[in-house]
Formats: sequence, C-alpha cells, structure tokens
Amino acid sequence: MIKQFLRFALCLSILLSACRPAPGGAPANPAYPTSDYPTNAYPTRDYQTNDKWSLWTAERGTQLRGANIWQRVRVPDLDGDLLGQGYIGPPYAQSDFDRLAAAGANYVNLSIPGLFSERPPYVLDEGAQANLDSLLEMAERAGLFAVISFRTGPGRSDFTFYRDGAGDWFDPSLLIETVWTEQAAQDAWVEMWRTTAERYRGHPVVVGYDLMVEPNADEVMLDLYDPAEFYPRYAGTLYDWNQLYPRLVAAIRSVDGETPILVNPMGWGSVPWLPYLQPVQAERIVYAAHQYGPFLYTHQQPGENKPYPGAFDITWDEVPDRFDRAWLEAYLAPLEEFRQRTGAPVAVNEFGVVRWAPGAADFLRDEIAWFEAHGINHALWVWEPTYQPWVTWGDRAMYYPFGPDPQNFTEVDNDLWRVIQESWAQNSVRPPRAMGNLPPAQLSPSPFPTVPPPSTPTEAPAAPTYALRFYGTGTGDIDRVKIPMSNTVGISLPVNIGAADFTIEFWLRFAPGDNNSSTCTEGEDTWINGNIIFDRDIFGAPDYGDFGISLYGGQSAFGVHNGSSGYSICSSATLAANQWHHVAVTRRTDGQMRIFINGVLSRSYNGLAGNISYRVGRSVPWPNEPYLVIGAEKHDFDPNTYPSFSGWVDEVRISNIVRYSAAFTPPSAPFMPDANTVGLYHFDEGSGTTVLDSSGASGGLNNGPVYDAVTKWF
Repeated sequence: MIKQFLRFALCLSILLSACRPAPGGAPANPAYPTSDYPTNAYPTRDYQTNDKWSLWTAERGTQLRGANIWQRVRVPDLDGDLLGQGYIGPPYAQSDFDRLAAAGANYVNLSIPGLFSERPPYVLDEGAQANLDSLLEMAERAGLFAVISFRTGPGRSDFTFYRDGAGDWFDPSLLIETVWTEQAAQDAWVEMWRTTAERYRGHPVVVGYDLMVEPNADEVMLDLYDPAEFYPRYAGTLYDWNQLYPRLVAAIRSVDGETPILVNPMGWGSVPWLPYLQPVQAERIVYAAHQYGPFLYTHQQPGENKPYPGAFDITWDEVPDRFDRAWLEAYLAPLEEFRQRTGAPVAVNEFGVVRWAPGAADFLRDEIAWFEAHGINHALWVWEPTYQPWVTWGDRAMYYPFGPDPQNFTEVDNDLWRVIQESWAQNSVRPPRAMGNLPPAQLSPSPFPTVPPPSTPTEAPAAPTYALRFYGTGTGDIDRVKIPMSNTVGISLPVNIGAADFTIEFWLRFAPGDNNSSTCTEGEDTWINGNIIFDRDIFGAPDYGDFGISLYGGQSAFGVHNGSSGYSICSSATLAANQWHHVAVTRRTDGQMRIFINGVLSRSYNGLAGNISYRVGRSVPWPNEPYLVIGAEKHDFDPNTYPSFSGWVDEVRISNIVRYSAAFTPPSAPFMPDANTVGLYHFDEGSGTTVLDSSGASGGLNNGPVYDAVTKWF
C-alpha cells in the first residue's frame, strides 16, 4: 500500500490531515517438491507448477485476481495486542485464507517483512522466515497462488510508509531508510533475495517475487515527486532504483531461473513513474504498479463527498477537473503503453479506494474492467484478518465487506463487495490444494521442510522421528487426534482420567503469528477461549466434569470443571515462538491444579475437588463428546470464539498420578511406559490415520494433522 494510505489506516483519520500526499495527482533453502494434491472444491483448469509464467502473460487474459495481506514486525511497547502477541502481526489464521478463497480469489499478495534484519549486521531473521513459511502453508491449504512481496529489509523499516508520524505516534528511531544511502544495506538486499529464492524456488504456490514494495527514495530522501525532475539529477546513484533492482534480479536468477519476478517503479510504485522504469535484460520479469490515483478521490475522508463521476480538483492546482471513466482510462494508459514498448507483462498488485467514497463501486467496476480488457492481473488492497483487536480498530478504510458506512464494522451485502466478488468469480485456475482441505483421514507426507527451532539442546537422533503438525482448522472434524474414552463395548479405558489424580505432559512448538487468542484470563471455563490443544469438554447438562488445555495469549491455560463450577488458570510464563516447550499440568482430586513450563512451576491453584472423568454411557447427540481431542475444539463450535491450536505437538504422556510437585528437568529422551502411564503417544508413525498408544492401551484416530519430520528437543 502506498505511504499515504498506510498513514490513513494506521494513524486514523485524526492524523490523516498531517499526511502529505504527492502533488500532480500521483501518489505516489532446499527447493520445494511439486505438490499433487487434488483440488476437490473449486472449478479449475489444468495447472502445472512449471507453468507459472503463463499466469502473467496477457495472451491468456487476466489469470490472477485476489488481494493483499499486510504485516509488519510488532513493537510491543507501541502496539500492545493490536497486532497480536507474536513477532509479526496482525495475525492471519487459516480461516482468513479460506475466507479469501471462498470469496473467489485465487491469489494472495503477501506484503510482509523481508527475511533479513532491518539494522546491521544484516542477517537472516528466523522469525520472519517462519512467518512466511506459515503464510505459504495456509495459502496452499486454501488453494491460493501467492506472491512474496517484501516491504522491509536491510536499511528499511515499515515505518517508512507512515514516516510523517515519527515523533508523533511512534519513536523516530523506528524509522529506518538507510537502504537509499548505504551501499552495505543495498548489498544485503541482494543477499536477502538470493537466500529467499533459494529457499522457495519450486514452491507449488509461489508464482512471483516482488522485489520491494513501493521504492520511495525520491520523496523520503529528496522531497521530489516528479520523475522528470529526479532522473536527470540522480540516475545511477544509490537513490536510483534502476541501478539496484537489476542486482536483485541477478541474485534471484543465480539460484532460481523459473519463478517470475515483479518490479515496482519508484514514486511509491505509482503509475506515472512506470515509464521511467528501465527494463532489465532477464527472463520472466513482470512490471507491477500500484494504482491509487487520483489520491484526492481514493483517500478522501468521510464527509468530503468527492464523487465519481464528478468535478473537483484532482491535480492539486485548486482548479476543478472532470473526473470520469475517460480520465481514469487516460491515467491508466501508461500501463498498456509500457507493455507495448517493452513486450513485458504488467500487473497491478495493489489498488483500492476508501469504501465511503461516493461512487466507489462504479469507480472499482470501471477500473477492474480496464484491467481485464488489457489482460492485467490485479490484487486488491486489503484482505483483513478476523483477529478482533485489529479488525475492529481504526476505520478499515479499504475492507469492502464492511460496506460504505465508515461506522460499520460487520460484513454486510453491498455494491462495493459485489463488484469484487463478480470480478473474482471469473477465476478459472487454482493451484493444487494441500492436506488441510482433503477429506478426513486422507494423509500424505508434508511437502514443506520444517523450520527447526533457533537452538536445540543436543543433536536430533539418527532414527526418523516425527511430530504432529496442526493447522488450527477448527472445522470439518479434521486436523485433530481423537482418543476414545471407552472401548467398543462401552467399558471405560485407562486414558479416561479425572476420577483420581493425573498428569498430562507434552512438547509443543508454534510459529510466530499463529495462535493469536487474546490475553489469558483466569476464571470459569476461560481456557476454552485460547487456542485449544487438549479438549475433554462436555456439552449440555452437568455431569462428572471436564477439563482442557490451551495456548492462550502466549501462555499455557489449564481449566477444570467439576460439574457444578470450575476454574481456569494461566501460566505466569509466556511461551516463545519457534522453540520447543515442555508443558505439564497436574490435578489432584482435592482440587489442586498446577502448570509447569520447561520444568518450572508456573502456576498453582487450589481449585474444586471432585471426579472430572468422562461418564461412559452418557447419552448425547454430539459424536465427538466421548473423546479426548488433541489439536482442536472437539465440536467445531464457532472457531473464531473457540480457536484451535496451530503448531507442533509431540511426545504426549498421560498419567494417573501427580508426577511433579516441584521443579524438575524436562525429559531428554522419549518417554518409556510405566505402571502409571495410561496414554503415551510418540507420534512417530509418519503416515496413516491411526496413532499408536505405547502405554498398551488403545490409541486414537489421526483425523488430519500432518506427520512432520522434525528436529526434536533431545
């Protein structure tokens, strides 16, 4: 998104007046194997992963229609929980990608932090890499193509897009723009893209690398807005994108000769600067502009009432101009002229208008019709996540499901949204969809190499080991393990704990940006508001009781209900992403509850006494109730309110005693069964639809999570 809009979105309308728009009307690792999963749900034509270039060429017409997502590195003291609790936010869940695909999009532009640090020394940012891995997994599972678009990297922070807020709503030290003045930063951008291409080449849904979102040295360094004024004075200097981007292209092509490369012009990627972009001598290059012209229309504040079509000043000269379809077509003409002159494809991978602009639906309809007539792929700004602190903050200026009323923050039927859906309905090609959307119990090995944690105590064992990878699906009775509480003739199994003391312990790991439930809160049954890891809940009238464990705002939550009342506790420790953590919860029949994190007592509470086991034979209409479910809310009841866990779970041991009463050293090898082990799941099967219980009791059904070969903690 161009600088001015991000200020609009992030500073709210009260700060928009301080945002200076551009004059003249111009806003300015190893390769992945090919996936062969069936598509199941969507009408598609044949698509091969080696056919990516054909998605961009105009000969076949417009092929990709979708939307952007936006993320940046979170600043906790500035952002609080607005962007979630992870390293990067706002958080996107699988359901957000699924909603985008269900609306008809076949393409998501990932406008995200780059993989190298913003400050020297410029090195790989493992948190950013893990975040990108997670986004691509979700895109593939949703059946969406993806373009990787780096907003930030060495010498450039996301605050460049709303730089006028420095010293106002953010600390000036957060504004980093040295990529335009330091050779070392530009050299590091080259290496960042070489590293990125080496890791994601051949990925089945990655159909483009967007080198830099909205190059902007002209304004931020020189306060220039006219390309005719900039290039005679600064061509060939560090300020000049034309001298930097060919080096990025060469770095990518040294390791990846196939994936298309997208290049924005300077001037914040705007259309008027495209004619000044010098084509590079390389294969499979797409030249992509961002279309927010005219800025005074697309970014007007509520109540300004500048209409389309209409007459008002759109060229910053205080003289009214006729603004209609003819103006729009003339403004967009440089896109087609550039394509004709260079023979290269062009795209518009950002465009939009504030949802309250008078005539916005007609403006979008005419704009999209022009794109389609010229065979141009396009991506709307912006697709918002359902994460509540974010989606209900500000004005969501370009989120069209909310309609034209700036005070409305719920999805409503409206003309704007219908225009977009009518456009997306033309999509006829999609990538093969991955495991998360297959029918239950159809599993294949994961095509994704797992990102190891930043450090592990010792080397991984030589023998193949696995963990189960959950994706937080929360629907369709998939992406979970279901452990029965009784056998086929109705006799309670040993794993049906709760009548006596018990311990549940396991290892888990998760990626940044996943599991974005709100801050952990103690109280009756509050554990169920976290991202659910273990669910032995019951619906309906009180019975013996129930319990559950979740990752709740980055903390471990453990809740118990004895049939009449209950209580949930939160660990004092916050669990870091990209690290294995040993979690153990204990409960005594007198009500004492404890949580241990990595062997350290993190919360103790004297709760309610009583039997909380499952009463076998209980008559209920809910088929999943007589199970202990791992990785999901067992009933698929409102996944937005009761979200499921996304991440890895391994080495689960369930015991009929309290194993820990003080600090202990977490195990350094797989558990071995003993007389008090009633459930033991190593998850080392590697494939299939049944998990084995090494305690000797019956196992459970693996209904969709993926066996992932991982570097374990021992």
